[in-house]
Amino acid sequence: MSDDPKTNSNKHQFLNELADKASGQNNLSNKKNNLLRNASLSPSESNKIDTIKHTLSELPREGILFVYRYIETLLFKDFTDFFPEEIVLRIFTCLDQNDLCKCKTLSKRWKRLLEDPSLWKTLYQQKGWHLNPEVSQEFQECMRMKTYSFSEEGFIRIDQHFLGPNGTIFHDQQCVYDSQNRPLLNWAHIYKERARLESNWRHGNFVLYQLQAPTRLGRLSRISTDSVYCVQYDDDYVVSGSKDRLISVWDIHTGALLYTLHGHLGSVLCLQIDRHRDLIVSGSSDTSILVWSWQRRCPIKSLTGHTDNVLGVIVSGKYIVSCSRDHTARVWKLDTLPGENPCIHVLRGHLASVNSVQYDEASGVIVTASGDRTLRLWDIYSGQCLKVIYAHQRGIACSQYNGKYIVSGSSDTTVRIFEAASGKLLRILQGHEDLIRTLQFDNEKVVSGGYDGTIRVWNFETGELYCVLQNDRRSRVFGLQCDHRRIIACTHNSEIFVWRFDYGIDCTFF
Repeated sequence: MSDDPKTNSNKHQFLNELADKASGQNNLSNKKNNLLRNASLSPSESNKIDTIKHTLSELPREGILFVYRYIETLLFKDFTDFFPEEIVLRIFTCLDQNDLCKCKTLSKRWKRLLEDPSLWKTLYQQKGWHLNPEVSQEFQECMRMKTYSFSEEGFIRIDQHFLGPNGTIFHDQQCVYDSQNRPLLNWAHIYKERARLESNWRHGNFVLYQLQAPTRLGRLSRISTDSVYCVQYDDDYVVSGSKDRLISVWDIHTGALLYTLHGHLGSVLCLQIDRHRDLIVSGSSDTSILVWSWQRRCPIKSLTGHTDNVLGVIVSGKYIVSCSRDHTARVWKLDTLPGENPCIHVLRGHLASVNSVQYDEASGVIVTASGDRTLRLWDIYSGQCLKVIYAHQRGIACSQYNGKYIVSGSSDTTVRIFEAASGKLLRILQGHEDLIRTLQFDNEKVVSGGYDGTIRVWNFETGELYCVLQNDRRSRVFGLQCDHRRIIACTHNSEIFVWRFDYGIDCTFF
């Protein structure tokens, strides 16, 4: 709101000029008379104005300033008084977090409206953010079970921390209460914590540590003297595959090496874990694919058919999909009858090594990426090639596919984003100085790692480079996995690094 009297109504100008008169400027009487003549006031209103004029002329400047500010409040109406609350909250969803925080200071009514959980839930969902469904359900169960007490002052909470039925620790600040004292999820708190997390990604704020294994002498050493080619993790474990033929399993919380798996006769080049199905699937330079029992820690099945290094494996639904340096990809049935051939399709067509394979179970589409510079889309049921995308100027080393977009990285040092259905190139991300070996993406960011020793984080929608990560030795990055909280990457110098962006942030629900 402007203090310039030229931008306000005639009455506003009139009051401003009265203030000037009270400070000794008495040459405005003609202007005031003109204002009165042009105001189209009734006789009774004119009398009131005369009374106000007389009263104001006797006030000190401080008094006139007080009246001036009071009149300003009469000239402007609060729009929230004229609409239902659900409409007001819908309007507030058009503002960003900083604007909403400023609005909370304007009045008690606005503060109450802006603390409505449904507003922050909508804002959270507009960002495309999701809650962990298992933790969210556990919270609801915990709220139903939680004991409360009453006092003369009313409804109170017994403690500040409480344990969910599945062992999750919840905090009092994660909960708010409605007018009937029923507990609700504190969406404002969850939004704030997630926004802090995204800010850390944008500005490169992280905590870095390295997974290390104890030697017989009790000192800390790296995993081995050999390169680590691949890494996967879930909520509790990190699993890596390396040149020394080992699969290593680590505690993600402590960084401790728990055990190793022996079975391959060559380097472990790729793997995927699925603890819910008791599975680890790994591919090796010995040309085999091993299916392991997570709980029993031993191979339960060996898949053979490739004639060169197995460079990628995906397990999803009923299938395992693999790719190889032998220029092919293969589709395997995960569960087969005795004597049944598990390989149901051999996907041929690439003219060079197939370096990466992806599979989207919802669409039934496989995407392969090759040193022949192309991406190919295949139907998993028929094994037919659906589309060829001539994607890069040099060989493609890595890719990821989510059913809608394909993101690929190449030895031409670029990351490219394609629309899968049309094959249209949407964006080119440039910045790496050598081959891009590994990448992942979600709706918000692309994370890529390369032989230049860097990991780069980009905005998926705009292509803006958020931050560049590297270790002290700038080791070649061979593999990485990331989620909304961390990046875990492995290098040719036998190192596994963890970049945590969630340090000090309440990530219970996401």
